[in-house]
Amino acid sequence: MSVAIARPSADQVLHHHGPEVLGFLSVLLRDPVAARDVYALFCEDVWRGLPGFRGDCSPRTWVYVVARHAAQRWQRAQPRHALVPLSQAGDLVSPQTRSLHGTTVRDRLERIRAELHPDDQALLTLRIDRQLDWADVARVLLDETDGSDAAAVSRKAAALRKRFERLKAELRTLMLEGER
Repeated sequence: MSVAIARPSADQVLHHHGPEVLGFLSVLLRDPVAARDVYALFCEDVWRGLPGFRGDCSPRTWVYVVARHAAQRWQRAQPRHALVPLSQAGDLVSPQTRSLHGTTVRDRLERIRAELHPDDQALLTLRIDRQLDWADVARVLLDETDGSDAAAVSRKAAALRKRFERLKAELRTLMLEGER
């Protein structure tokens, strides 16, 4: 006897995860207008793709994957799109991040993070700001060429952990240089 699994509706998924995904897109794209455009693509993708969602990961992880794919499609269609500093995307930044803006150290760290490569910003956002576990971060950041089986996720998670450690060291160095 099989048990039917209740799937969330697209409205439920967007209601619960939409604002979080919009913030992620603003970090990833560094442009609030582009983030809103990609968010519209993301909403369409969720609506179309939800019936095919197999439950291999959590709905939260799945929406990040869908959002990243929408951003990649948009970027391929806009190869000369100019990036803007993350500080100009302030209306899309999460309340938790906004509350950190009170100190000089936090401001300096935010400026340094804004200058990082978008892939590194995405890694930091997913792991620190969104608190996804390593397997979920790997699923979101997997390339089509990496595969999607458990071994590919495990390899990608290990590589991302190493990259994360290098990023932390790089951020620490840049922060110490800024104190001088």
